[in-house]
Amino acid sequence: MISVKIGSYVLRKKYKGDILFRIKNIINEVYILEGVYIRLEATSYHSDLMTVSLNERAFFDKLFQNKRHQIETNYRKNQLHLTGKILHIDSDLDYLYRCHTLYEKLGIFSIGVILDKDLIEKEIVSLVKDYQIDIVVITGHDSYNHKGLYNLDNYSSTPYYLKALRVLREIYSKDDLYIYAGACGSNFEALIAYGANAASSPKRVNIDAYDPAICAIKAATTPFDEIVSFDSIWEHSLTKDAGISGLESYGKMRILR
Repeated sequence: MISVKIGSYVLRKKYKGDILFRIKNIINEVYILEGVYIRLEATSYHSDLMTVSLNERAFFDKLFQNKRHQIETNYRKNQLHLTGKILHIDSDLDYLYRCHTLYEKLGIFSIGVILDKDLIEKEIVSLVKDYQIDIVVITGHDSYNHKGLYNLDNYSSTPYYLKALRVLREIYSKDDLYIYAGACGSNFEALIAYGANAASSPKRVNIDAYDPAICAIKAATTPFDEIVSFDSIWEHSLTKDAGISGLESYGKMRILR
């Protein structure tokens, strides 16, 4: 029997070890898992778990590093512009740190806030007002149990994202505030209906740690009179339009004259 505990890195036999997970909790012999590089919540039993070797961990780390390098090299920094200001709200501190580090590397103003999903609705409006935000990211971990595509009870986090969208759209239009919402397997249709400019996941597939940040970066670096290109977002997303899509929306960058 393999030895695993809270905090251990594991793979799932059932899915041929496709996603690297960290054990978040163990409740009544059910293992609560969070993706290390994929924004997915999952549950498993001990018999389905495999420990991770150093070589396997290095493989996943290398994939993630390559993704970040691709995003950084694609962005051409222009000193004569003002990018949109990003508020990134995440329920996962590790993921928030990774995305915030990327914004910082690219010279994009961002505020990162770690919030449990049930607190986002209460805090989000004041944060947008206090920091005069142009772009909001509402994300963390989500999951769909495959028991009915349009029943919101079948999603672990989507209902909380919808509450946050509702309070924002009572104040800000889609042109005033660009909003990305969602994580792995989120109810895309509901998120768009509640006011997201971009969201996951049209085909209920998994997205990776940087996908929400890619949307925010593209909105922040697209001029205010141009449409944010989903083609340029999909260029850096493994799941393309199956994982992220949305509405035609204007960018938030302004050129200094």
